[in-house]
Amino acid sequence: MARVQSAFLCQSLLFNDTGTFSALGIGISRFHVPSLPSVISFMAVAVVKWDRAEVERDHLAMFRVSIEDETIARTTLTAPALPWRDHIGSGTDFAQGLTFDARRAGHYAVTVSIDGEELERLPLEVTSELPAF
Repeated sequence: MARVQSAFLCQSLLFNDTGTFSALGIGISRFHVPSLPSVISFMAVAVVKWDRAEVERDHLAMFRVSIEDETIARTTLTAPALPWRDHIGSGTDFAQGLTFDARRAGHYAVTVSIDGEELERLPLEVTSELPAF
């Protein structure tokens, strides 16, 4: 069974030659926009660990943006589970850019589903009001 070791939203990712990445602006959970509607863009990342039975086959990841159970945007990608290594097991890093039109302020969610099973839900707030200091 797949399990999400970590999942986060960030501003951008830099991919390295070694197959790793660096995340910039990690931990986004709120967007302050000057007016609504507004186009919002970010990266969604899920680091998934696999059981032995799921290794060396392709898996489907879906990132979905919703507000009050209404889907606003969705993207899917397929990637293989890496070969099993006794000291670290097997994992896959799923990363995808998402853009959506926020028509209203509110509490959105970004859900991470692997092979059709929802495994993680990340909060995302959109507001057109500046925070008070």
